[in-house]
Amino acid sequence: MASDKISTAIRAFNQKQFDQSRAICADLMAENPNSPEAHYLLSKVCEAENQIEDALKYLSRAVDNSKSELSLLKNRIEHSIVESTPLQKCSEVTVLGSSMLDVEEAMVNQVEFQRQHWASALLKEDWDANKPYGYSWGDPENPKDPLGNYLYVKNRFLSWVDPDKVVLEIGSLAGKWVQYMIHAKRVICVDINDVGFSYIKKRFPQNSNLEFYLTKGEELNGIESGTVDLVYSMDTLVRVPKACIRNYVLEAHRVLKESGRIALHLPCSEIPGSQERNFVKVSLSELVDYYTEAGFRDIVIDIVSLVHGVFIHAIR
Repeated sequence: MASDKISTAIRAFNQKQFDQSRAICADLMAENPNSPEAHYLLSKVCEAENQIEDALKYLSRAVDNSKSELSLLKNRIEHSIVESTPLQKCSEVTVLGSSMLDVEEAMVNQVEFQRQHWASALLKEDWDANKPYGYSWGDPENPKDPLGNYLYVKNRFLSWVDPDKVVLEIGSLAGKWVQYMIHAKRVICVDINDVGFSYIKKRFPQNSNLEFYLTKGEELNGIESGTVDLVYSMDTLVRVPKACIRNYVLEAHRVLKESGRIALHLPCSEIPGSQERNFVKVSLSELVDYYTEAGFRDIVIDIVSLVHGVFIHAIR
């Protein structure tokens, strides 16, 4: 049975018998090419052998094949692996711990994984000009969305957007939030891959106020200082390293005009919904420090509206 083979593969992995574990995973994938467990275990084997590119590839497939972003895998695998001898830290690869749970933060919550994952996800879509995308991460028209009161967030956001304003969104993806800022003077869509840019252009063909910036994942170097009225981001910065969050806050302060506003949805270790999704571990005090360090004032911390993080806005 597949479960027996998985148990054997886990034991081999924990005993550092990587070739045996790899062979069992290959056998499992021959039986079921979409097995998330096999892909997940194989990503761990590749990580242990310092084959990072292959590890990312298999982990991405595991996420794609799991309906709930690895939660299924955690339930099936983690208890078995923590009862065995844990994998010792590799000298060239940072391993945050011995449990499978740590892989998600060590690898999934990285810019390069997110770049590859979302490019792959968007390319798989059968696009048409009117098809919405991204609503599984919150419906801006729904006050009772499973992830929070997105209608409140949308209305708060709209109160900051006027026809004479320049708005920059970090993580524009396919334009779910762009539709609510399209009446602004300028709309700057920022993302780590340009696959979604094509869809946004197709969806808003008559709008000459749209601009696009392909970021490396922590900078806004292509945006002039003091030219933006609002920097906004929702459901984007929850799976990037803390250093990236800090740099984006600093960059936001640079590109904003005097009295401009920053409004970001961020992960927070004190919020259960953020912990449950294994978002980047960062405390509320650290996040506030990022804002104050950058020079922001009138910091407002909303811990009520969203289930899976905090919504922090402030003035330059």
